[in-house]
Amino acid sequence: MNIQPSVLIWTVICFCVFMLVLWKLLFKPLLAVMDARREKVDSARERKRGSDERIAKAKEEKALALAEAKARAAAAYAAKAEKLRADSESELKALAAEYEREKETARGEYTGEAEATQKTVAAEVGALAGEFAEQLLNFR
Repeated sequence: MNIQPSVLIWTVICFCVFMLVLWKLLFKPLLAVMDARREKVDSARERKRGSDERIAKAKEEKALALAEAKARAAAAYAAKAEKLRADSESELKALAAEYEREKETARGEYTGEAEATQKTVAAEVGALAGEFAEQLLNFR
């Protein structure tokens, strides 16, 4: 096998021309497309990061709003419970006072009736004792 210098030179020239054609027609456009794609991917990643940050911020705001709403609800519940407790206590005091008044009224009525009954019984016992004594005297 013999190396011929003219074939070697023509092979190198053809190879260089072929590489130049490939560079102009294939590699350069392919690199441009790949660079554009990389820029799009980077841009999409940046948008995703931005939307992730917005989502995280929205979640934080939602959590804060929920916490505030829970705090307001708890405060309203406590206020309502306190109002109901105070109303119940005042109603209970009013009922206790009414019960005491009714008890005193009933005690007064029963005391008066008891005294009247005692007087009536004492008078009737006296009359019955007199009748009994008369019947004993008349019994003979």
